[in-house]
Parts: sequence; structure tokens; C-alpha cells
Amino acid sequence: MISIANRMENLEELFPQEMAMLGMWLVGGGNPSGASDAVYQESTQALMRIMEEMKTLKKEPLTTEALGVLHGLAQEGSRLTQAMTARQEHLDRFQKYERAIKTLAPDDRQFLVNLLKTKLETACRSKA
Repeated sequence: MISIANRMENLEELFPQEMAMLGMWLVGGGNPSGASDAVYQESTQALMRIMEEMKTLKKEPLTTEALGVLHGLAQEGSRLTQAMTARQEHLDRFQKYERAIKTLAPDDRQFLVNLLKTKLETACRSKA
């Protein structure tokens, strides 16, 4: 983090790895891409299958068994959509962060550098 703060202070462009590390500090969780993209795609496909199963159930009479299946599908769909929404919100925050960092005015950049250095000093003092 010290090298990132120094590079920012010297108005140097940050490398992608540095942007991700800084993002972990400022946004939390780092860049939400890569492996999570595959999980997101799998979740999307699972949600589509659930919706198809619900359409199939719609054609059948509402028996106790059908209602139980529908209830389970609804719960799984709810779980998937909550996870997908959280991931998308994090992705949106991270993209806003990246745009903001790349377009920081010099005064704002210096403020962020000072904030990072203060956070590092505080962390070092608390460990001592």
C-alpha cells in the first residue's frame, strides 16, 4: 500500500494489480470479476431453469405436491437473485471506484494519499 500511495502521490498511473489492491481497501472485496463471472453465469442459468420449471407447474393443477415444489423453487430463486444482486451491486461499486480513481483531481488524489498513509500508520501503531 505504501508503494501505491507513493505512485499516486507522484501522479503515476496505477497498474491493474495496484488498482485491485487499492479497491480492496476502499471498496472491499477487490475486483469482482474472474472466477465470480463463471459463478454468475451458472446462477443465471439455474434461475432460468427455475423459471421454466415454474412455467411447467403453472399448467398443472395446484396440488399439495405442486405447491411444495413451487415453494422450493421460489426459495431457491430468491436465494439466487439475492446473491446475483449483491454481486452486481459490488461490481457497480467497483466500476464507479475505478472511474473515480482514474479521474481524480490532484487535490483529491493528494487527499486519498494522505488518507492511505494515515490508515497505514494507524494499522502499524495498533500492531505494536
